[in-house]
Amino acid sequence: ARSCLAMGLSELGDFVAALAAGHEAVAIAEATGHPDTIQWACYALGLTLLDRGDAEGASVLLERALSICRSAELPVYVPRAAAALGHASAVCGRDDGLALLEGAAAASEATSQGNVQARILARLAEVYVLTGKVREAAERAARSLALARERGVRGSEAHALRVLAVALEAQSRSEDSRASYDAALALASELGMRPLAALCHLGLGRLERGAGRRGEAARHLVAAHETFQSLEMARGDREVSTELALLG
Repeated sequence: ARSCLAMGLSELGDFVAALAAGHEAVAIAEATGHPDTIQWACYALGLTLLDRGDAEGASVLLERALSICRSAELPVYVPRAAAALGHASAVCGRDDGLALLEGAAAASEATSQGNVQARILARLAEVYVLTGKVREAAERAARSLALARERGVRGSEAHALRVLAVALEAQSRSEDSRASYDAALALASELGMRPLAALCHLGLGRLERGAGRRGEAARHLVAAHETFQSLEMARGDREVSTELALLG
């Protein structure tokens, strides 16, 4: 229960409560000695750290979760753990991240894990952007969005919309990117997903700065900056500070 609570609170940006619940989950799980229970707790706390921007800290927990899933023969959880670890590894600049994500996406599709497939594809799309594979990124993001809408998973839909915007931005399709960012921001705001909303403001600020609309750029970047600071999301705040410096 604490693992699920930590993941939900993380999406809302209540990282203090999410981390507290996550650490409690790990402590309780360790006391049981049950591999299934321990991997759940490590996965949830790892996701919370990843969402907050601590990819290094997340990697340690996600590596353990994935190792347990494999050694304890818990194949149903392997795709989600591998995807999250692959995402964290890619953010850290390690070479194994993309392979982990591609394997996770293939496994989730082969086993028809519809409840996690959309989110895995969104992670894969984001890493494709990081590695310069922008066409593949747009394709996976569009597939993620279609799956999320098909299954009515609105949180995953919001993530897919933002990643699609990022991929379209990388293709210099500014108007399409702006529309996708706007849709992601509207849905994230409706659902109270403050970290995701801040990332959308960052993307929109970057687009507006590139288009020479300084006022709109400043509005979005300041909104992102204020949210990142209030949630203590250091990585996001560094990115928005760079954009504000470029804005002058």
